[in-house]
Parts: sequence; C-alpha cells; structure tokens
Amino acid sequence: MSDFTLKKEISVVYDKEKSTYTFGNVNVEKGKKVTSRAFPTLLGKNKYESSGKATLERFGLIEKEQIDPYWLVRGNLAEKIVYNFLLNHYKEQKGVDVKLTTWKKEEINYDNFPKNEKFGGMIDIAISQPPEYRAVVEVKSKSMKDYDLIKENKGNEEEVLQGLFLAYLSKSEKCLMAYVFFTPEQEKQIKDAMTNGTQKDIGFQEVKILMFKHLVPSDMVSQTNFSYQCLEWFKKDTTIASNRFSQEENDYLHKLSGNAVEDELPF
Repeated sequence: MSDFTLKKEISVVYDKEKSTYTFGNVNVEKGKKVTSRAFPTLLGKNKYESSGKATLERFGLIEKEQIDPYWLVRGNLAEKIVYNFLLNHYKEQKGVDVKLTTWKKEEINYDNFPKNEKFGGMIDIAISQPPEYRAVVEVKSKSMKDYDLIKENKGNEEEVLQGLFLAYLSKSEKCLMAYVFFTPEQEKQIKDAMTNGTQKDIGFQEVKILMFKHLVPSDMVSQTNFSYQCLEWFKKDTTIASNRFSQEENDYLHKLSGNAVEDELPF
C-alpha cells in the first residue's frame, strides 16, 4: 500500500464511536471529477491504494507524489509499439485497414471528456474505423517478470476497469487491453537513453505483447455512479469511514488526530 501525506493545513478528527475521520480546512468546491485512474480505486479494486486515499486525492488534500520519469517514458514507448502493432495486426490477420486515433495529452488537458462534469480520463489509443471494430485501447507497459501472471488473468482487475471505464464514456461496447513486456536488458536501454538524452531513438522490434478483449458490463452504470457518490458523500460532511483506509493509513491518521493506537501489551 502506498503512503500518503496530508497537506499541512488539513486537520483530522477521529470519531471512535462511528469509526470515521472528519477532515477540516477543506474546500469541497475544488473537488475533481472521477478519472479512469481514480475509478477502480474508489470502488476498492486497487490493491496498492485505498478508496479513502483516492477520495482525498480528488479533493487535493494530499501532497502530490513524485513519479519517476522512467515510468512515463516506458509507457509512451509502449503506446507507440502498440499503435504500430494494431495497424499491422488488423491488416495481416483480418485484411482490414483500421483508423487509429490518438491525442496529445497537453492539448486536451489529459481529458477526452471535457464536457462531462462527473467523469473523465485520457484514452491511449482509439480504433475509430471501421465502426464494427470501434474500441478503446488501454496500453500498459510491464516488466517481463509479470508476463505469466498477466497472461493467466487476462490483465489485472484494476487496469481492466480503467479501460472499461473509458470505453463506457466513449459509448464503445469493448475495450482492448494491450500489455507490452520489456526484458531487463530493454529496460536498461530505456534508462540509459534517458540519461544520455536520446529518448527519441528508443525502439524495439522484439517485445512481447498480449491483447485481451473485454466487453463493457451491464452494471457499469451503477459502478460509475457509485464511484461518483463516494465524492458526493465526502462533499456533504468531509468524513470518511476508517475501513476505507489501509491499516498503515489508519495508523497515520490516528496519530494526526491525536489518537495514536498503542501497542497491546503481551502481559
């Protein structure tokens, strides 16, 4: 479970009777909408982050975590690899010339759905034509050590939900999960290229790719509504139940609220 640090101006009060935390000095009007990354976490489907943390993050109450640029570079490279793979795959395997659409992240402010006040997110690749092949393509870059597990499970739940969420917002019936796996040697090449300032020259012809098709489930409406409701509940009284945080996060919040949990004595 990842750590989080509340911004210094935010106060915490713990209600032992209700087992809830109430956060003070909060401007709920600054809350952001549910994005594809926040969606599965708010549903409690992210094994690395809690739904409580996701709620606080949407309202800007926690310090921003620094992301290693390597993950962004590897992810961008994976998207380029999948783009070319899709063009060749549909042409060679199905005899179809598909039209792929991508967007420059900064130009659309990382959101393909600016008019949607509740939900949003950034699509990696869209198959826009022909109509019968229309789909959202969610690209994930992975280390080769994850290959067998991803193959066995056809992805992982949190990431699949991200793709399905974007497909649902796009009124597409399906999402294609594209996983690109890099060997340790290839990962070293990427890091070396970043150090040497030669990122534009990175390119791999031989990488392993797994593709899985997932159909948007009938309960996606209720799931998206629930994720947004999590934010609405917080807007109402800035309170979150303790069971929506990890044990480590609960210990941290207890200390901030002046209710540190003492270790149980063995005798």
